[in-house]
Amino acid sequence: MILQIEIATVRLDELDDLDRLSARVARRAELPAWAEVVGDGHLAVDPAVLAGLAGARGSEPAWRARFDAMLDRARSHGWTTDAGRVRLHVDDSQGSRPGAAT
Repeated sequence: MILQIEIATVRLDELDDLDRLSARVARRAELPAWAEVVGDGHLAVDPAVLAGLAGARGSEPAWRARFDAMLDRARSHGWTTDAGRVRLHVDDSQGSRPGAAT
């Protein structure tokens, strides 16, 4: 699953790929208030926001079970914050790390 943040658009792509979780941030894009920069340029996002961005898929029981399993794996590998947010790796191939000079 990829959280795509562009200058005027936020969307969730590749909803069926729940084996990875990353973000692509376009250069000069403003981060939404719910996306927090943590660590070395990773983003932390509340899982409820991600499920909401999935639209109708976010309420499908089979998809939601796979999504919850992905979150469990993230927790078991230390990819969550104390506040329960999940950390997303930022894919540099489509933009720049949040907070980096452009």
